[in-house]
Amino acid sequence: MDTGKYILLKIILIAIITAGFLSCSQKKNKLEPKRTVITGIVTNFSDNAHLLVLNYCNPFSDKNRFTQDLIESNGRFHIEHEYVFAQHITMRFANKFINLFVHPGDSIFVSIDANEIQSNYFKDKDVIFINLCLASDVGTWEPTITKHNIDGENYYLGNNATDLFIGEYNLRGYPSYLIIDKTGAIHNPAPRPSGLESTIYKIESFDY
Repeated sequence: MDTGKYILLKIILIAIITAGFLSCSQKKNKLEPKRTVITGIVTNFSDNAHLLVLNYCNPFSDKNRFTQDLIESNGRFHIEHEYVFAQHITMRFANKFINLFVHPGDSIFVSIDANEIQSNYFKDKDVIFINLCLASDVGTWEPTITKHNIDGENYYLGNNATDLFIGEYNLRGYPSYLIIDKTGAIHNPAPRPSGLESTIYKIESFDY
């Protein structure tokens, strides 16, 4: 190969690589938020389950939370938010979680059938869901269960029982999730309900 051509080719190659690098850097530095729109409808909801909650990034944080009373909106909801990067968004209805993954500028329509989402995935199977209320006011416990239509067996633990339970099972925060298999063995931590497929897989792996 001619040395002159080789040098010229090398210079061109370096120029292309450099241009590509600068282009990526400039593009990265010029990212601007784009408006993302999420609309939808919930059908067959009841008076006991009529709140739709949407959280950006953290499903248990009050920051950047959107709440829609479906009775007031006849089941419809409309959410707009600006994003620079793709985001995980969690929608919660009737104590069930729906995970969305959206990109900046997306326009999404979500249709939810309350009868379907409230169905028990382990109906007629030897699986029980137990909700323990810890370090809370007993006066607000029962109304909260009714208001949010919390499924499963619900129990309230007083202060002493709360301290013993937290110490025994080394709980570091709320909410915490445990799975007790049919042998009585405790598996801690367990998947969060927001990861529905992981939760189902984990429970089924214990051969209930």
